[in-house]
Amino acid sequence: MGCCSSRQVQDEVDMAHTASQPQPTYHETYQEPAGARIQPHDPMTVPAAATPAVPEYSAHPPSIITRDEKPSSSPPPFGSTSGVALLSSPIQDDKPQLDEKSTETPQSVGETTDTPIIVRLSIARDVKIRIPSSSPYITVSQLRTRLYDHHDLNISSSTHTIRFIYLGKVLKDTTTIQPIQPDSKCKNSADTVFVNDGGIVQALLSRSS
Repeated sequence: MGCCSSRQVQDEVDMAHTASQPQPTYHETYQEPAGARIQPHDPMTVPAAATPAVPEYSAHPPSIITRDEKPSSSPPPFGSTSGVALLSSPIQDDKPQLDEKSTETPQSVGETTDTPIIVRLSIARDVKIRIPSSSPYITVSQLRTRLYDHHDLNISSSTHTIRFIYLGKVLKDTTTIQPIQPDSKCKNSADTVFVNDGGIVQALLSRSS
């Protein structure tokens, strides 16, 4: 009995001593699996539109045309020329200029219908003369007189002689000059020549000796 009671007392002393000692605390640490951890990420950024590279030889950066914009249709700057414009420019010729106000001879009295022809003088001047379209037709001699009466030419029968040439042939004074009529057979001869409307008759002027 004495042994059992002493052991019981010793156990109570040990329990009291253990209760008075501070007890260690255990914290359970939870570790997440590596695959389940959410990684932090940066805010979503929208990439900017790519700008076309500018070639080294380009003087200005290329312009981007949107759907709402249309290419400019403004005319080229003033003073600019193109190859088409240069090719389409009129070519000046060396033909004599016709001044109808100063070179057209007056219409003969009694002429009801007439046809204009051009008398090309050897002094680089053209004279527009109207000849009868019906009989009686004008003769080469009468045509010469019409030129002498033209005061702007400053010629006369005493200072100049005039020879008329048509299609490479010298015309006689008695040769008649007739306009070509439509639907008619016209054949030149020594006595008659046919000239188109606006046709050219050459006149060779020479000073009288």
